[in-house]
Amino acid sequence: MLHEILSTLQKRQGKLLSEDIYDTVNDTVNDTVSLIKANPKITIDELAVKLQKSRRTITRVIKKLQEEGIISRIGSDKAGHWQVEGE
Repeated sequence: MLHEILSTLQKRQGKLLSEDIYDTVNDTVNDTVSLIKANPKITIDELAVKLQKSRRTITRVIKKLQEEGIISRIGSDKAGHWQVEGE
């Protein structure tokens, strides 16, 4: 019986950890879009500083958002700006 309780607790703990990780990713995505809406000329480095994430993490989030058609880049990386679709 104790083995079943331990097994159930371990499964529940794993589920909670997975949900926490998912929420963190969701928060990063939502915060990224919010910052881009507020300042379309924001750079990846500025996003990383404001969100306290690595440049690599922000790059992955940006790529995901672009693939899903949520944001797009207008112009060059240096002189361009971000556009949130539907805005």
